[in-house]
Amino acid sequence: MRERISQLRTAFVHPLCIAMIGMVLLLGMLAAEMQKKEIVIYADGETYGVRTYARTAEDVLALAGIVLEPYDEVVTDRGEGLEDGDSLTVLRAFDVTVYADGAEYRCRTAPCTAEEAVRAAGVYLSRLDEVDLGRDEVLTEACALRVTRVRESYETVVESVPYSTQRIDDNTLRSGLTRLVQSGVSGKRDAVYRVVFRDGEEVSRELIASKTVKEPQTRIVATGTRVEESSRETSSSSRSESLSGAKSFTVSATAYTHTGNRTRTGTWPKVGTIAVDPRVIPLGTRLYVEGYGYGVAEDTGGAIKGNKIDLFMETTSACYNWGRRSVTVYILD
Repeated sequence: MRERISQLRTAFVHPLCIAMIGMVLLLGMLAAEMQKKEIVIYADGETYGVRTYARTAEDVLALAGIVLEPYDEVVTDRGEGLEDGDSLTVLRAFDVTVYADGAEYRCRTAPCTAEEAVRAAGVYLSRLDEVDLGRDEVLTEACALRVTRVRESYETVVESVPYSTQRIDDNTLRSGLTRLVQSGVSGKRDAVYRVVFRDGEEVSRELIASKTVKEPQTRIVATGTRVEESSRETSSSSRSESLSGAKSFTVSATAYTHTGNRTRTGTWPKVGTIAVDPRVIPLGTRLYVEGYGYGVAEDTGGAIKGNKIDLFMETTSACYNWGRRSVTVYILD
C-alpha cells in the first residue's frame, strides 16, 4: 500500500516541477524582452527601427548594418547611453573647397556652418572677414566658399575749410559794381575717417570726427547801391562835362575775375582794375569805360593786344553777363 502511494506521489510531482520550470523560463524571457530598447535610426534618407540591448550608438548602427565613413557624425537624443524611444541621426560628411588669399583649400566635414567649414580647411577668419554664403549659413552638401578679407583703418587728414562770402551795401559805388573789402581765406580742420578695404582695395571712407584748427576768414564784397541819373540826356550832359576834352577811342572789352595773382603793377585786382596793352594805353593811366565806370590801367594779359581791354569783376557770373562788348574808353590823364 505504501509503495502504491509513493508511486502516485511521484507521478503527480514530476509534471508539476516541469510546469514550474517552464513558467520561470517564460517569465525570464519576457523580462529580457522588456529590457530591449526601441531605437529609431535616420540615415541616408531612410528610417530604421531597431530593438536591442545595445547602449551605444556604435553598437546600434552596427546591428542595423550602417557603416560610418571618416568624418561622418552621429547625433543622439542624449549625450551618453541610449534609452527606449531614442533616435540616432547619421550626418554624412562631404567635401568643401575654400578660396582665400589667392589659394585653394579643401576639407571634408559633416553638416556645419560656413565659418566652421572655413576654419576646418585651415583658413583663419578675422572679425571682419566675409564668407560669400554668410558665416552662419548651414552647409549640408558639397560646395565652394570664397573668403573676402575685410580690413578697416582710421586716417587723420588735414582738410581745407571753405570760406563764406558776405555781401554788404556800399552807397559810394555805382549800382551794378562791386568791390572786394576783405579776401576770403580757407580754414583748416583735422578730419578722422574710417576707411574700409576689401581684398586690399578701398571701398568706403566715412567721416567720423573732425576738429577745426583754423577758422576760415569770410570774404566780404561791397555791392554798389548808388543810382545814376535816369535821364539819358542828363547823364550824357554830365559825362560830357567830366570827360570834356578827354581822348577817347573804341575798344573791344572783355571781363575777368580773381586768379589768385597780383596785377602786372603789383597790386591785388579789384573792381576798377583794367588790363590793357601798354603799347596802346600806358600802365597807370586813369580811364573811364563806357558801361563800366572809372578805372586804372594796372594789368596786362596775353590775349590783350591792340585795342582790347579786360575789365576786372568780382564774380564769374558778372563776367559772363558782361561778355564781349565794343565800348568807348576815355583817357583821363
